[in-house]
Amino acid sequence: MRLINIILVAFALILIAGSGLAAYGPIAMREGADITLDGGSIIGATIPGVTMTDPISWGDHIGGNAMHLYNSNGYKYGIEVNSSLFSTQIYADDEPNADVSLGYVNHITGVFNPIVTIPTVGDITAGNRKIGLVTNGTSTQDVATYSQLMDAAPAMAITVGPSTDYDAKFYDFTTDGIDDRIEIQAAINKAYGVGTVFGGGLVELARGNYSLGAGTVTLWHGVTLRGNTPISSDPTTWGTFHNYKPYTWISITSTALPAFMLMSGAHIENMIFYYPNQKLTGTPTVYNATIAIAPYHSDFTIRDCYAINPYVFINATAWHARLKVTDVGGGPLYRGIIEDLCGDVSYFTRVHFHSSFSLGDASLLDWVQHNGYAFYIKTSDWVKLTNCFAYGYLGGLVALGTNDMKVVACGMDACIHSYYLTNTSKAVISSSYGTAYHNPGGLVPEYPTDGNCFELLGTGGENIISDNEMYAAQSGVSITSTTNKNNTISDNSIHTFGIATTGNGFGVITYSTGNIISDNRINGRHNTNTFGIYLNDASRNVVTGNSISDVSTAGISLTATIPAYVVVGNMLSNTVGGISNAAGGGNSTSQVMQHNVVV
Repeated sequence: MRLINIILVAFALILIAGSGLAAYGPIAMREGADITLDGGSIIGATIPGVTMTDPISWGDHIGGNAMHLYNSNGYKYGIEVNSSLFSTQIYADDEPNADVSLGYVNHITGVFNPIVTIPTVGDITAGNRKIGLVTNGTSTQDVATYSQLMDAAPAMAITVGPSTDYDAKFYDFTTDGIDDRIEIQAAINKAYGVGTVFGGGLVELARGNYSLGAGTVTLWHGVTLRGNTPISSDPTTWGTFHNYKPYTWISITSTALPAFMLMSGAHIENMIFYYPNQKLTGTPTVYNATIAIAPYHSDFTIRDCYAINPYVFINATAWHARLKVTDVGGGPLYRGIIEDLCGDVSYFTRVHFHSSFSLGDASLLDWVQHNGYAFYIKTSDWVKLTNCFAYGYLGGLVALGTNDMKVVACGMDACIHSYYLTNTSKAVISSSYGTAYHNPGGLVPEYPTDGNCFELLGTGGENIISDNEMYAAQSGVSITSTTNKNNTISDNSIHTFGIATTGNGFGVITYSTGNIISDNRINGRHNTNTFGIYLNDASRNVVTGNSISDVSTAGISLTATIPAYVVVGNMLSNTVGGISNAAGGGNSTSQVMQHNVVV
């Protein structure tokens, strides 16, 4: 397969070099040729017209600059340009740590040769970054435009690698293993200097271990910092962090500042973050966030990253817009993601936090379950969570003053407060599930009396809780605030509630007005002191189409001071007490109770 790839790449480059069209790498440009941008990713290109009087063969590797591309199989192809030659070394890499040189193309003749020397050539540069070669004007080949060149190699990476790597001499920056933040920041600064007018640039960290000292690595506008860590989007593989040891590890030891700060348009991806000095037992050490965002910036992306034991993983509490977090996992201790002051949509997709991924013992996991929150969303608008998961926290998803939040296909498992919404309006949570119990370190589960799957508190309302599964909790849906009203609770499966040894358990309990509770399947599993639906001084609620079974106290219970209600068309089976209506009425225009079946 490698031989076929080699032949195909070499043949394509020969043809392209003869035709003047761009493909994998720079095409020859005459000295003084007109350079155009047309959507390319580098500006400020110049042709200095350097003349080299002493020919040097490509083997001397002057400059050591390289551009990498990847085919659909993930195999690396690329070019390596020498500042002393009008030639391009072509190589392929389809095995770890094995760069195979194929040769190079003489762009004057268009022939793929093993060696050639050209006495007069120059570099095409942008800022301090070399991007290609130019002849002395004697080439007969067609001249490629600059946009063709950039279409051929759109991602020109500044490379960083550890000094222990056998390829260290090929990197633009080589770290020393003492404070690698210095070299990483220098590479980012260099990449940013050759970006577009909006910034930009790509920095690639090779496989290896990098240690960050005191201070923060700043990703300037549009810069991408990319490691070499193919995190799987399959969460069942997460937690086996040892599988990622050959990849890009970032060890963080400083507690004072965020490890990384993102400006507008910055991307960070394919990294593993680890705190080697974090405690594995009892109360953890307080660290600043692994990743933070700069105030009044926007359009950040964090993807394919894994954080083993951060105190706070992502801190997005400065005013911002459009944060995207995708395919991220790990075991944060105090906060997974904190978001506040988001002025536009943020997206959290396939984010998987599990307290045991922190590698802590049972005492540390117990601390996390009494103090930690996986998703902590404050005053933000239009937050979207899709296919996210949390296990073993005090709060799975906590929303404090959030508007128009959408949660789809998420799971908050063994979180004492699975979904905790206060002062929140117009949230939609659907096709998700929650369990609310205490289970540190896989010990015997404990069931707190305040363990609820869905809680609506404070002011707000018009939230929709639909098509979810709730179990192993004291209550399924709990609306204990009188001012969080006009909510819709429908089509949910609520079972195995009332599991605490003391106190009452409820499928749905509400203190507020104007709610619609319909078409839910509620099963108490014969636990003691359980109620299917409980209206506590809550007027103007509509309860209809629910199937309630196996509760020990009452299927539907209404307290004495409810002037208006509709309870129609519910099915109650094996419910001790059936319907308990202390409110009275049932056949008036304001109090309607009819067509319910109790068996």
